[in-house]
Amino acid sequence: MHVGNAPQEISAGADGILMLTAESAELYGPSIVYDQEMSQIADWKSPDDYAEWKVNVPLWRFWNVEFDYACDDSAAGNLLRLATHTRMMSARVPGTGPAETRRRWMAGSVELFPRPVTLRMSAPEGIQFSLMNLRAIRLIPPDEEKYDKST
Repeated sequence: MHVGNAPQEISAGADGILMLTAESAELYGPSIVYDQEMSQIADWKSPDDYAEWKVNVPLWRFWNVEFDYACDDSAAGNLLRLATHTRMMSARVPGTGPAETRRRWMAGSVELFPRPVTLRMSAPEGIQFSLMNLRAIRLIPPDEEKYDKST
């Protein structure tokens, strides 16, 4: 375990969103770290680096995947993969301007079934500079306003 973060199981909030924070991830690899001061995953520089979250998925959905992140324009274009054992989403990381500029980015969607899963975020190709500084991933049901919390 990296210093500062506290891996934990993620469950949906009252709004139906699954919030995968940097603090709740398990981190693996030679360079990836949890930056406690900025509450983010940083120094993601190797294809051997990855982060995992244990998630209790409440409903079958194609969940929209939104990143809260920063990526210097000079490092933009790296490929990321968010996957379970059976489902996957890939996208190229857009730059946010300077490295300290944070943005939210709706990267795509991933199909998840109602059960506990491990979501792994990795960079399957060589990384130019750094993948991103990641504060959180939000998994949002596409019909968020219709989300039935009683099911």
